[in-house]
This record gives sequence, structure tokens and C-alpha cells, in this order.
Amino acid sequence: MNDDLVLEVRDLEVKFFQDVGTVHAVNDVGFRVREGQSVGIVGESGCGKTISTYSVLRLLPNNAVITKGEVLYRREDGRVIDLTKGDADGELIRSIRGKEVSMIFQEPMSALSPVHTIYSQMSEALMLHTAATPEKARERAIEMLRLVGISAPEQRIDEYIFQLSGGMRQRVMIAMALMCNPRVLIADEPTTALDVTIQAQVLKLIKKMQDEFGLALVLITHDLGVIAHMTEYVYVMYLGQIMEEGPVSEVLVEPKHPYTRDLLRSIPKISSRNAPLAPIRGTVPDAYQVPKGCPYAPRCANVIPNVCTEARPRRLSVGDDHFARCFLYDEKRPTAPVGSEATSSSDETPDVSAANGSKKERND
Repeated sequence: MNDDLVLEVRDLEVKFFQDVGTVHAVNDVGFRVREGQSVGIVGESGCGKTISTYSVLRLLPNNAVITKGEVLYRREDGRVIDLTKGDADGELIRSIRGKEVSMIFQEPMSALSPVHTIYSQMSEALMLHTAATPEKARERAIEMLRLVGISAPEQRIDEYIFQLSGGMRQRVMIAMALMCNPRVLIADEPTTALDVTIQAQVLKLIKKMQDEFGLALVLITHDLGVIAHMTEYVYVMYLGQIMEEGPVSEVLVEPKHPYTRDLLRSIPKISSRNAPLAPIRGTVPDAYQVPKGCPYAPRCANVIPNVCTEARPRRLSVGDDHFARCFLYDEKRPTAPVGSEATSSSDETPDVSAANGSKKERND
């Protein structure tokens, strides 16, 4: 683990064991977060974004098992700890969860208790992780509510979550996540249930809190516009795997993987509002039976028959700190049988010229 990293996930694999079969939720996922950095994880619903980050805090359901990989976290004293080791409810993980690594959950009405006051819920983590008295915890909670823009926090703190609007509930979630001054903040779809105006306010608030507290931010979303405005580095996920990763300024401007291109192409554009939408063809494969080769092969317009469908592509460099898992850039890719030709559902020719001269495998 490099010295500038605060969190590094390596080759993570998570499976859900159920009566009807095994769900391959996360497959060989890896991502890195530096001190103060904003990292985004983007992809369609069900691609494994949330499970990957829940694994960091060991918040997985009982039928989910981390079957492979490491989650390395560097504490303030420099010690590196693998969070996948030990009991999910053990003393070590409990000393980190909520204090050093905190999370803003997707839906406040599900994450927050309707029968406990805001004070009761906000003070719990602070009194658990520090020697704060109830009086000090109350002062801190009021301070955090005021900081996130809750009016009259002295009165609001004794109210219940159902007395607040959706935007205010999300602000309470943010304030609660910051109670113990964490080093890493994971935000799981923090604006899903909010209208557009409140979404913008909440995202602006998260960015402000990150700058003020010097947080490392991991933002999970399906919205590429949010990624563009909020993060520096992005990981594009599909069916439990990282398809492409790199600086946001490169990935969104010069996408290399066909999936990333298709995601960007599917976004409605104001300049062509009368043009038909360009959805990604097909559907996401069943997570019970992940395809043998590239998971995107069944939907890819640039699929190479008997190559993409038979082998899993390697993580290859396609630019400066820019990587993609795609055979289009692999000089050492398997050879398709004689007579097989690449097929495409569009008239476009795969543009791989930008990757020439940079097709090298990562040296781990």
C-alpha cells in the first residue's frame, strides 16, 4: 500500500449464497483513495457499487461472504489494517466504523430510526467512540446541524425524522456521518430520492464539508453528471467488475471501454432534444450466471467473437493513470478461430488509435 493512500481495495470478491443459487455480486474489484481525494464509482443499478463499499465497513447481510481480496485502511498512526480480517462486529472494525470511516446511506427514512430523536441518533456514535458526555454530545450535534444548514437546530435536535422534509433528512444524515470527524466519507447515492433543486444543494453541501474537514470522499452514483462535478477520479462498474478507471477529465472526454462510451451516448442532450434516445441495447446478464468472458460482451457493439465471449480481459493501461479491461487494446489477446470476424451493431468502427503506444499491462 502506497504511503499516500488512506484506503485501498484489492481484488475484492463478494458472493451471496442463496437457496436458488449463488449471486456473484463483486468480482475482482479494486479501487484506491488518497488523502483528501474525491473518488467516484458509477454504473447501472445492480452493478455492485454499494456492495463494494459496504464491504469496506463490513455491513454486508448474513448471506453475503467476502470470498477473496483485501480492504486495506491506513490509520492516522500509519498502521495498515486489512478490514476483511476478523469479526465484522469485533472491536477493531467497530473502532473504525463511524469514527474513521463513515457513510451517508442512500435512503434516510430507512437508515434513520423513526422512534428516536435526532439527538439520540446523532449522539450515539460520538459517545461510543469518545469520552463525550451527553451534554457535550448535544452541543456537538447542534453545532453539526447548524453547519449543514438546519435552521433552529436547538429545537430540531429534539424532533423525529418524520417531522423533517427529504432534504433536511439528508442533511441530518450528513451531519451524523461527520460527528466524529472521519477521515473517509462514503456517500451512497446521497441524492436519489430528492428533487433536482435539493439534489444540487446536498451535493454542494457534501463538497463544502469535504473541503472544510479535509475528507477523502467515495461517491457512489449512477449519474455521470454528478461524477463530472464532484469527483477527480472515477471507476466505471458493470456486473460486479471495474470496466474502466481514470481521471474524470479523461474518462468522460476520451472514454476507452465500449460500456463507458455507451453510457455517455445514452445521456439525453439539450442540444439534440428532438433526437431519439440511444439506450444501451439488451439487458444486464443474470448475476447468478456471470458470462464466461467479458461481462459486457453480450451487449457490446464491438465484440470480438470467440475472444470476448471466452476469456476475461486484463486491466490495461490506455493513458496516463487511465485503465480499461478490453481486448480492443490488448496486443496479447487470444486469437479468434479462422473465419471469425468482429461484429458490430452500429456503423461505427472501434476507435483504438488513441491507445496505440500505451497498451501495457499494469505492473502490480
